[in-house]
Amino acid sequence: WQGHIKVHLHLSLTNHLFYLSDLCLLYSHNLFYLTLSSIINYMIISKLSSYWEQIEAVSSRLAMTDILAELLKEADVTEVDLVCYLSLGRLGPLFANTEFNLAEKMMVKAVAQAYDISQEIAREKFKSAGDIGSVVALLGDKTKDKGLTVYQVHSQLLSIATDSGAGSQERK
Repeated sequence: WQGHIKVHLHLSLTNHLFYLSDLCLLYSHNLFYLTLSSIINYMIISKLSSYWEQIEAVSSRLAMTDILAELLKEADVTEVDLVCYLSLGRLGPLFANTEFNLAEKMMVKAVAQAYDISQEIAREKFKSAGDIGSVVALLGDKTKDKGLTVYQVHSQLLSIATDSGAGSQERK
């Protein structure tokens, strides 16, 4: 679990009151980090996806390595692990065994529902594209870029993946 808790702290130093509203407590890999959120430069998910597109466009392993190195240089130290996991198509380390457990059929159904098209059309597009992400790209961006960060997207995906119990498949 990686959490992000915003803390409001009052400091009284030599009769002066300081109010830090951007103090954040981060918990990752069994360690707590106290940081100022205003100095954390969180990566926007659209920027991460543009790096992935660059990697897909090249065939040279050296070029891929250069792009990955540039990506990791731009990522904040608090989100490098998330960038790496998402780049590997995972939500965490292998030993955590965090999986979506959604069948292809459910993913096609979700895309059809999100884009208000029939499941048959979504299924045909999936068969021709071969990848659900490509289907979404072909259908176009339904929403404007909301400036979501890698951390926000990862948190939402982790929430979806860990949802369990009665009706969890439909909620996912």
